[in-house]
Amino acid sequence: MYDWPEVMPYNDELWRLIHEALLRRGFDAPPAIDREVVRETAWLSPDLLIGQTCGLPFVRGVRQKAAVLGTFDYGIEGCDPGDYRSVIVCRRGESRPLPDFEGTRVAFNGRDSQSGHAALVATVAPLVRDRKFFAETIESGAHRRSMQMVADGSADVAAVDVVSWLLALDGEPATDALEVVGSTACTPGLPLITSRTRLADREELNAAIHEATTALSQEAKRALHIHGYVPRLDSDYDVIEQRLAEAVAMGYPQLA
Repeated sequence: MYDWPEVMPYNDELWRLIHEALLRRGFDAPPAIDREVVRETAWLSPDLLIGQTCGLPFVRGVRQKAAVLGTFDYGIEGCDPGDYRSVIVCRRGESRPLPDFEGTRVAFNGRDSQSGHAALVATVAPLVRDRKFFAETIESGAHRRSMQMVADGSADVAAVDVVSWLLALDGEPATDALEVVGSTACTPGLPLITSRTRLADREELNAAIHEATTALSQEAKRALHIHGYVPRLDSDYDVIEQRLAEAVAMGYPQLA
């Protein structure tokens, strides 16, 4: 899910190490990341060995076919290991308290995104109740594009996955024109998942991922911002639905 072109070689290194750890445990693991498969198809496949999804699609249907293994720990300040949040960004020099962004244009990556959509809905709902916070909502298709749209003036504000923000700070020019004005509540990070047909293998799969994460080169850890690995439960992600339900109870509509 964080397979930006700049870090693909490091994700390849991570998978190589996971692949080797799986082979040592007797798994018939694919030798390389499949970048061609449609991600929704992979998430729901009974043959899925290890994949990564977003928390919102997981609680909204993926959990019927897949189970959580764990999440990488990105060392996010103010969050427990394995948790993350979104940062809310605007153009540099236009920072103000979040309530003062009411009536502006927001860019978000997609309606199926926890960090760009659900987390933002849960954050702004208490500010307005029973009415929309933003005057215009623009579905950008990607966090990176959301940042670019705020930077070039096509939008005024965006909620961006903090890991994507860290990746952008490493090499996306749009960040030079942006600043952080707020953040959302901490939430369990993007889960690594496996098919529910492999529930009996959960412990061994987690052991392989932990071993690979530990063996990852320092260069790759820095590039991917990975600090470690945390096993998790499906129920850890129930908080996503709970927060959205609270927003709906306040009368707040979703962004689009």
